[in-house]
Amino acid sequence: MTRSSVLAAAGVGSVATMFLLWTPWVPLGVPGEWTWARLDYSPAPLAWGMWLAVATGALYLALAAWGERRLEAASRAGAAAWLAALVVGGCVWLVGVQSAAIEGVGLGKVPYVLYYRRTEGYYWQARHEIASVPEFLRGYEALLAQRDYLHIGTHPPGLTLLHRGLISLCERWDWLTQLGETITPATVSRALDLIQASERASGRTFTAVDRAALWWGGILTQLAAVLTVVPLYGWLRLTYSRPAAWRAACLWPLVPALGVFLPKSDLLYPVMGMTAAVLWRRGWLHDRWLSCAAAGGCLFAGLSLSLAFLPVVAWIGVQTVCDGWPGGRGDAPCSRRGCVRSTVTHLAAGGTGFAVGMVAAAVCGLNMLRIWGWNFSNHALFYEHNVRTWWKWLLVNPLELTGAAGAPLVMAVIGGVWGCLRAGDVSALRRSGMIAFLVVWGLLWLSGKNMGEAARLWILFIPWLTAGAAAACEDAQRLPGGGAPGSGALLPAARCMGGWWLALLVLQILTSAATILRVDGFHFTELVTG
Repeated sequence: MTRSSVLAAAGVGSVATMFLLWTPWVPLGVPGEWTWARLDYSPAPLAWGMWLAVATGALYLALAAWGERRLEAASRAGAAAWLAALVVGGCVWLVGVQSAAIEGVGLGKVPYVLYYRRTEGYYWQARHEIASVPEFLRGYEALLAQRDYLHIGTHPPGLTLLHRGLISLCERWDWLTQLGETITPATVSRALDLIQASERASGRTFTAVDRAALWWGGILTQLAAVLTVVPLYGWLRLTYSRPAAWRAACLWPLVPALGVFLPKSDLLYPVMGMTAAVLWRRGWLHDRWLSCAAAGGCLFAGLSLSLAFLPVVAWIGVQTVCDGWPGGRGDAPCSRRGCVRSTVTHLAAGGTGFAVGMVAAAVCGLNMLRIWGWNFSNHALFYEHNVRTWWKWLLVNPLELTGAAGAPLVMAVIGGVWGCLRAGDVSALRRSGMIAFLVVWGLLWLSGKNMGEAARLWILFIPWLTAGAAAACEDAQRLPGGGAPGSGALLPAARCMGGWWLALLVLQILTSAATILRVDGFHFTELVTG
């Protein structure tokens, strides 16, 4: 695949995505088992929404292009400043594109998603079911024994404690509550008004603290989602140049699944997973045991929120094997690669960081091993209550992952992988993390662990898929017509790569906007029409 053929495939994928999304008779999933709902628009709101999304996307595109030109010559502090600017730009993009959706389903969905048990349940539990945090933790196993197979029963208590912390902060500091109310957008405020009226009619209290805590929860989730660009960039810099790492990282805020599923708790996970991965790999490659210990602590923090982090542990393990492969550690001293003492030291450091979290949980009255056991057991009940056909989801899930990540991004990943294989540079795939991604994702795909809602449940893995686009975004292209390093076939990078990459971003922006405006990630339409 040449660079132009990758772009052509991205264009075809973008058009195909829009066709499937906006053709009402094509099911988004498996009928009778699980399908995503579509949002309907009248012409005027649709035109306004697309205009707002394109305008916000143009601002993001300008920031990305500006940063790409300035980043390579920037100092370390300058590079950090550009990453901070990318985080801000990503937040602006997501707020803009969500605001473009119809009332109550765009940015206004934040309080509905976080508050009600139908969509999450963690805020509700923190607000209405915790009289004392110590007592709540001591009784958590008894709560799991009630066999809820949806939200509460399949998760450790971390998410509930997160919301309990936000509520406590707003109760303690009035200025935080007032600030939260001040910065609440009008569409979110109207949603909060409806919740407040409904709760008061039901005899429950809904105060200014609730309004502020819900909005702060939404802000935290959105910020965490976009902050993923920081560890993602750090991961890419272990293998690629600054420009290639920047180009790939710029694709992350444009992933359609972010705008569709915000502020779902799943959006908290990617930044934690990537941070754990980059901490471990830096420690492993450069003999920094403190970094490995921090990675272990980060993995425990993730597992206190969701068992979805178990595949992250597997992914880090596979990547470590890839790095230990001959030539996998790049410039790391070869004498250290096969050193058993070094390996044991790193594993012990990571295990120590994880053990510190386990001990802290035990002090609080939590036996995390038993809690995770209950979570596994409860999750297994899901497929006893919901019919799923393995072979159907085996076909649908890759398509759903493509829609969740964005077809242009996926085409760039395929182009980069194909280019590395054509150049015989398999070591680049090992170092980039693509082999580890394909192994872990392939096992999850074949196992049928996600038969339905893969677009949401696999958000945790999309940053590693995004990292795979870096091979296609490198100046010294490995695609035919670009050449591999040392081949003597390098292209004028500034002009050729810049135009190709910006065209890819444009396609990703359009695909993302069309997906966010069309897909109802929470089936709100069923509540209105049902």
